[in-house]
Amino acid sequence: MCNFFGWSNATFFGSGITRNKPNDNVVITTYPNDWISRYSDKNYKYIDPIVLEGSRSLLPLDWSEVTESSPELMTFFGEAEEMGVGKSGLTVSVRGLRGDSSLFSVNSAEQGHKWQQQKNEILSDLTYWAHLFHNIVLKQKNSQCQNKQIRLTRREQDVLRWAAKGKTAWETAKILNLSDKTISFYISNANIKLGVATKTQAVARAISERLLVM
Repeated sequence: MCNFFGWSNATFFGSGITRNKPNDNVVITTYPNDWISRYSDKNYKYIDPIVLEGSRSLLPLDWSEVTESSPELMTFFGEAEEMGVGKSGLTVSVRGLRGDSSLFSVNSAEQGHKWQQQKNEILSDLTYWAHLFHNIVLKQKNSQCQNKQIRLTRREQDVLRWAAKGKTAWETAKILNLSDKTISFYISNANIKLGVATKTQAVARAISERLLVM
């Protein structure tokens, strides 16, 4: 994606994304590993003006508007540039409906007039990409959490497995040496756990979520 749009790097920093772990941050980045390690070791998240100002801004933040107001920040930006992070960049803040939020940043090696031209070309698309990426990560993280909470018992799996092979409830009862009512009970429980209405839907979702091994 970076090569296609002419960016040097792209970074997603999300908070409140995973609903069962709201305090865990989600970071997806193309930054060099050396810079990621340096950033973590030095706890730069506490002084990084892009994160601090970007979180407060309602509009895209142009990194050129951030001043290196202290020797500490001069060192921060100097190290970032030495490790492959361009000085020019844009950060878009995204705020979700359930307390989730994120910063989507791209940076470039271009400066001056060339950077301003590049910025004008990508600004509207970047805002769209930031919201799209936020929603994709949000859906993915919470889908994974939801899947982990679903637990089918061995008997529920057995019943759905035979249903997937085309067996009726009566046939499954004979195979498993259970009553029809017991088979219906297991199917009903599986439907509730999987959030579906029918046995066919239960089989389809169990297979798609890899909860049922054929």
